[in-house]
Amino acid sequence: MPELDDHIHDQLKALCVEGDVLAEDAQYAAALEKYWAAWDLLPEPRTDWEAATWILAAIGDANFQAGDFATGRDNLSNAMRCPAAPAENAKGARVRAPSLRDPTGIRALLKRQIVFNIK
Repeated sequence: MPELDDHIHDQLKALCVEGDVLAEDAQYAAALEKYWAAWDLLPEPRTDWEAATWILAAIGDANFQAGDFATGRDNLSNAMRCPAAPAENAKGARVRAPSLRDPTGIRALLKRQIVFNIK
C-alpha cells in the first residue's frame, strides 16, 4: 500500500491532535470540524488509506460523545472497512464485526483494538 505524502500526513496528524484536544474539552462540534478537515485531505479513494481508519474512528467517537449515536455507528462501521481496522484480536482469533444494531459494540471494538500508530 502506498504511503501518504509526508506533508499531507503531518497535516492530518496536526488536525487530529487539535480535534483530540477539543474532544477532551467536550467541544465535540469543533472537534468534528478538525477531524472532517483531516478527512478531506485524504486522496481519493479515501477509504483506501490506513489513516482513514483512525480519522473515522475519531469522528465516530466524537459523534458518540456528542450523543449522535446513529451517525457515530455509521462512521465507526465505515472505519471497520478501512485498511487498518482490526481483523484479529491480540490472541490471533478472527474478530467478528459487531452488528450495526449495536453501536456500542463497534465503538468498544475500535477503541480496544485499533492501535493509533500514526505512521
